[in-house]
Amino acid sequence: MILQTYPTSLTLYGRDCTEGESIESRARQLLNDLERLDLSKPTILVGHSMGGLIIKSMLTLTELPSLRGIIFYSTPHHGSKLASLASTPIARKIILPSNDVTNLDTKSETLKKLNFEFKNFVENRKINVLSFYEKCPMKTFGKGTDYRFTRID
Repeated sequence: MILQTYPTSLTLYGRDCTEGESIESRARQLLNDLERLDLSKPTILVGHSMGGLIIKSMLTLTELPSLRGIIFYSTPHHGSKLASLASTPIARKIILPSNDVTNLDTKSETLKKLNFEFKNFVENRKINVLSFYEKCPMKTFGKGTDYRFTRID
């Protein structure tokens, strides 16, 4: 078992360690770490939140013959409405969202491409995918706005 960690930040205030990091670059880092393991036994990958997106990206880059399944927990497959709000021009000037946030914009071409490539990967390999997400609404900014994570299609 391997636990991959990476620096992350919601805003660039006082931090620049995450600039330049993309989902794909982190996927390549994870792939390098996995190459040091013996993956000859049946393997199930589990990813939470951004980690799920990193796993999806990694699997579009390589072949893992022992892969039997993937579990996603609260992975924002189609982005986040809250990240989209933070990515608007006015919000960008105020909160300086990091790449981690702007990568999750619901209009992100990167996420659309990743979902398309991953869907093809799963269909071609017939891999079992289980996706869990929160069902209770999350109130933000003191208002009753509901943000829910979506299931992978």
